[in-house]
Amino acid sequence: MHSEFAGYLLWIGGAILTTVVFGAVAKRFHQPRVLGALIGGLIIGMLFSGTDLFRQLRSTHGIPFIAGLAEIAAMLLLFKAGLEGNLHSIIQDARQGWKVACIGVIVPVIGGFAYTMAATHVAWPVALFQGGVFAATSVGITVAVLQELGVIHKRYARTIISAAVIDDVLGLLILTVCDALNSSEDLAVGAVSIKIGQALLFVGIVPVLGHRLAPPLLRALNRLNEEAREAIVLSFLFLYGAAALSVGLAAIVGAYFAGVALEEVYFIREDKPVHEKSVEGFIDSLIVALGPIFFVYAGCIVDPQIFLSMSVLVIGITFTVIAVVGKLACGLVVSDNRLLIGVGMVPRGEVGIVFATIGFQKGILTPELFGASMIMVLLTTMLTPILLKRVIDRAS
Repeated sequence: MHSEFAGYLLWIGGAILTTVVFGAVAKRFHQPRVLGALIGGLIIGMLFSGTDLFRQLRSTHGIPFIAGLAEIAAMLLLFKAGLEGNLHSIIQDARQGWKVACIGVIVPVIGGFAYTMAATHVAWPVALFQGGVFAATSVGITVAVLQELGVIHKRYARTIISAAVIDDVLGLLILTVCDALNSSEDLAVGAVSIKIGQALLFVGIVPVLGHRLAPPLLRALNRLNEEAREAIVLSFLFLYGAAALSVGLAAIVGAYFAGVALEEVYFIREDKPVHEKSVEGFIDSLIVALGPIFFVYAGCIVDPQIFLSMSVLVIGITFTVIAVVGKLACGLVVSDNRLLIGVGMVPRGEVGIVFATIGFQKGILTPELFGASMIMVLLTTMLTPILLKRVIDRAS
C-alpha cells in the first residue's frame, strides 16, 4: 500500500517537474507551454512504459487517484474560464455557440461513422459509437492556450468555450444513445430519454439558479467566516462537478457553470475590493500547481505500442483528418474569425480519451479502433496549441 502510494507521489512530482522543463523548452521555441507539457508526458510514457505504474495507468481501470487529480486540474481550468464571463455573456455567446457546436458535432460524427463502416466493416452501432467519439472537444486544452496567450476575454474565445461546452453535452447525449444501441439488452427508450432530459435540464436550469442563488448564499457564508473564502469557492466547484456527474455529464461542465455562478461575487474588476481579488489569485495558484498533472496525464495514458501497427496508424491518421476538417467546418457558421474558432474546436484531449475509453471498457470499440482513436486524440491535441498560436498571432 505504502509502495503504491509512493509511486503515485513520484509520478505527480515528476509530472510537475516535467512541465517546468518542457514548458520552458516550448516557450524558448515560441510555442505554448501546454504543448511542452503534452510532449513531456508522451516522452515519459515511452521511457517508463514497461513499469507497473504505467501499465496500471493505461489499464481499463486506470489509477483512480491520479485520474481524479487530473480531472480536478481540468475542472480548475474550466472554472477559471467560467469566471471570465457571466450569465448574460454566456447566453449571448451561446447564440453563436449553438451553431458552432452543432456543426462541430454533426460533420465529424457523420464522417467518422461513414469511414469506420467503410474501412473496418464493423456493425453499424459500433461505427456510430466511434463516430460519437469524434464529437468531443477538449475545452481544457483550448482554454489553457487562450489563457497563456492572454486572449481569454476576447469574444471569439468565449464563443469557442461556449461551443465546446455544448459540444461535450451533445457528445455525451450521443454516446448515451449509442451505448444503449450497443447494449445486449433491449433498448430502454424511457431510460435514455430520462438521461437526455436530465442533461438538458442541467444545462438550462443550473446557470439560471446559480445566477439567482449563488451570490446571496456566498455572501452569507463569507459573513460567517471571512477567512474561508477560498474554501467556500472550492466547495462550490466540487458540488457543481458532482451535480454534473449525477446527471451523466462531465464534471468539467459543472465546473464551468460554477465559475459562471461565482463570477459576480469574486471576479476581478477594477472596482472590486482588494480582499476579493485574492480569490482569483488563489485559483490561479492552484492551476499553476495542478494544471501540469492534467496535461502530462493526457500524454502518459497513450500506449506507445499503438504506433507499431501500420493498419492502426493509417486509420488513426485518417481519423485525425476527419476530426480536424469536421471541426474546421464550425467556422463556416460565424461571420468573423472563422479559422480561429474552427482551430479552437479541434483538440479532443481528455474528453476524447474519456469517450474512447468508455467504448473500450464496455467492449464496443475493438483494440484497433481504440488505438486509432488515441492517435487521433493525441495528434489533434498536440496540433492545436501550435495552430491556435499562429492563427491568433496572425489575427492580431
